[in-house]
Amino acid sequence: MTPPVPGWFAASVIGFGFVVVVARWLLVRESMTNRLVNRMLSWQTGAAAIVEWGEGTDFADLTYRVFLACGAVTVASAYGIAALLAGADPATARHRQRGYDAVAVVGAVIVVFLGRQVDPTAPGFGWKSPLLWAMFNIPVAALSINIIRATVRDLRVTTATTRERLVFSALFLVAVYCLYCAGASGVQVLARQPSDSPSADWTLASCFSMFVITTLLAVPVVNALLARAGWDRTGRHYRRLFPLWRDLTTAVPGVVLDQGPVRRDFESRLYRRLIEIQDALQHLKLYMPPGEEPPQSVDSYAARIAHAADNKLRGHEPVVPVSVGDRNEPIARDRATDLERMLELARVWPGARIGVPHLNGAHR
Repeated sequence: MTPPVPGWFAASVIGFGFVVVVARWLLVRESMTNRLVNRMLSWQTGAAAIVEWGEGTDFADLTYRVFLACGAVTVASAYGIAALLAGADPATARHRQRGYDAVAVVGAVIVVFLGRQVDPTAPGFGWKSPLLWAMFNIPVAALSINIIRATVRDLRVTTATTRERLVFSALFLVAVYCLYCAGASGVQVLARQPSDSPSADWTLASCFSMFVITTLLAVPVVNALLARAGWDRTGRHYRRLFPLWRDLTTAVPGVVLDQGPVRRDFESRLYRRLIEIQDALQHLKLYMPPGEEPPQSVDSYAARIAHAADNKLRGHEPVVPVSVGDRNEPIARDRATDLERMLELARVWPGARIGVPHLNGAHR
């Protein structure tokens, strides 16, 4: 057992939890898994606030019983998450969760009746303590095992970024810690000793564990905020394509799609920008000066596109069109490849447009 923590520190962790709860309900609620995580964190944070408020008062026993009841609902949400991580059908998750919640309501009534089991000589301790332990720790152990499996699987993915690996590693350590706590408290129960799970008091370990879990659950909130502000990878790609898009749509304004309803997500805006760039490139093929046979460098292709845009802006007649194969234009096979090629073209575009007079004067 680790020493207790100051009340102000525990209150800070709980306050942080409430902030993340509100932010997740506002920004991260698309999938059933996210909604279950939000609900689990809501009940967990609320339960922690209740037991912390009652600590050292005449209502300590009552608030602990309420804490146990809230914990039963928290465990039901955790069990639903564990089922999804284990491969359960997401389409039936809502119906399945109603069953878990019904069991949780019954469990909440039971744990309110059981209360705190601290006296091994009290009547019924021999069955009350194991029952209380099992109701909370078996689902937690199941969730921990599924999280360990999922994080180990994700850590083996070679394409995972450093940030993703750090998140997976932290989640793995938290799951291992929760599994250890469930097992250690089980040993206490078998030895007919009072179990410290679920604990009635804040300890350094429990406080730190909640802080780490809440911090990990705050990562999607940060990602959502970055995406809305356009500071994520998609937003950076969108801005990086702007100079190329601006010049091509100036030369071929007819490719700009109707605005329609304003879409704030950068994913759809990036896709729209890619479509408009592709359409402009198709139109400018008619004005493209002849180029070398393959292999064709991106720099030379960009220079030919720049001159084609200049010819279009000058009002020149199109050259005799030839096939795409003869023009050697890079053809993307999928959206990811297309984006990669357009980003490469955008990278060399500033140098390609330097010597094109009409293109440089079009934005003055």
